Amino acid sequence: MSGALRNLAIDGRNKELLGEHAIPHLVANLPGGGQSQPVRALTEDTVVSILSTLHEVLGSSVDAAKSLRASQGIERLVLINKDR
Repeated sequence: MSGALRNLAIDGRNKELLGEHAIPHLVANLPGGGQSQPVRALTEDTVVSILSTLHEVLGSSVDAAKSLRASQGIERLVLINKDR
């Protein structure tokens, strides 16, 4: 499913809709440590697909970036980088 979302995000209109509605749900599935664990354990390929979708959506949208920040996405991205 995350791969399909990434492919949909290539289209401009879909990218806008995903930026408005999907970012909190995508962030919720990222590994985060602490009390905010992902909904379920996901494979590394799925996490990479989620990250690719976020990259595509965040590339040109300030509102999507604000949504990422509001949903604790930046903290989760930092933790992914630290954990490798």
